[in-house]
Amino acid sequence: PALMYTALLRARLMELLASDLVDKSEYDNLFITGAFSLLDALLGVGMEQVLEAMRLPDPICDALLGRGGRYQPFLDLALASERQDGAVIAGQAAMLGLTATQFNRAQVQALAFADAMEF
Repeated sequence: PALMYTALLRARLMELLASDLVDKSEYDNLFITGAFSLLDALLGVGMEQVLEAMRLPDPICDALLGRGGRYQPFLDLALASERQDGAVIAGQAAMLGLTATQFNRAQVQALAFADAMEF
């Protein structure tokens, strides 16, 4: 349950952080990136093996495999928020053009979303 909670938190946070930064058509892909970011841990296999069995868009696969791409900065920011490293969070948020208020608001909304899910 803890991994599922974290995956949903990442998913919603990434989706919210992307608001007004990417086309709305990409919100679902960002959510999927966050939600699938712990599939390797949940399934007990490597991420490359997990992705071989799926047909996902390249930007999702690139981020999940740590190869960069347009979704990587959002995943990196979500991961930084879990480590509670203020300097890294501030740097990642600034790189995306997000203010502290925007980041904090997205994080609170993502926490509320994940808290509302039942496992």
